[in-house]
Amino acid sequence: MLKFASSVLIHIFYLGLSALGLTLLSSCETIPLPVVTKKVDCQGLNWFEKGRSQGAKGQASQFLEESKKCRDISLDQKNSYLNGWQTGVNQFCTPEHGFSLGRAGQAYNQICPARQAQGFLEALELGQKVLEIEQENMEYQAELVSLEAQRRSPDQVDNQNRILWLKQQQQLNRSQISKIQERFHRHLTR
Repeated sequence: MLKFASSVLIHIFYLGLSALGLTLLSSCETIPLPVVTKKVDCQGLNWFEKGRSQGAKGQASQFLEESKKCRDISLDQKNSYLNGWQTGVNQFCTPEHGFSLGRAGQAYNQICPARQAQGFLEALELGQKVLEIEQENMEYQAELVSLEAQRRSPDQVDNQNRILWLKQQQQLNRSQISKIQERFHRHLTR
């Protein structure tokens, strides 16, 4: 009996030790190994177009990140990228693009140079205002649809006054959008 009890105790001890070992192993963080990236030959890359494309999307210069992927970068390639990026930024920072960006509710990354920033930001603000009014009109429309459905239901109170008010608000908003768009177009022609 003593031999059986000691055997059971040894078995329990090894099970406990195994469980402890698994717990310790599973709780350890894995140590990240440095990622070795193979550098590529970037001599054939159109650095001007790469920069222009990123600037035209309103992105900050990413030359350092891009150049880390390459074996050798010449000063001419760097200048080509930066000239392209500046060309792209000039394409991005127009009032027309600012208005479109604002109306689409997209973020602006503060990349426009001072000489273009004022017109771009004014147009961005106008686009954001149009977006806000259009969203308000969509909310009014959703409520109108709901009230119209309730009005057809025999157990609901007539909501005619609210329906009329919502329609008036939508008309006022459409008028306001037209005025903002006229203001934007006048801004472009000055």
